[in-house]
Amino acid sequence: MGPNQKGHQNQDSDCQETARKNLLRSDELYQHILETSVYPREPECLKELRELTAKHPLDFVLEFNNTVAIDPNIEFCQLPFADGITLCRRIS
Repeated sequence: MGPNQKGHQNQDSDCQETARKNLLRSDELYQHILETSVYPREPECLKELRELTAKHPLDFVLEFNNTVAIDPNIEFCQLPFADGITLCRRIS
């Protein structure tokens, strides 16, 4: 595989990543999908876990993760260190 083919594969991967991030940019659409498709089929134990997590005092972590996930100007990755570390950087 030549260097041009590797660069092309990286570009395709980047385009797919961007498309996934932009697909559900609308919070209303995201909530609608959760409430009509995901939550009704959710097993009871997962529903309890989700509700307990939402009430947890550290729910700001979930808010941060959601904000990072939908912001197209932030690139992030998970590092497998201890319980996991999120490494973020602003791209513009």
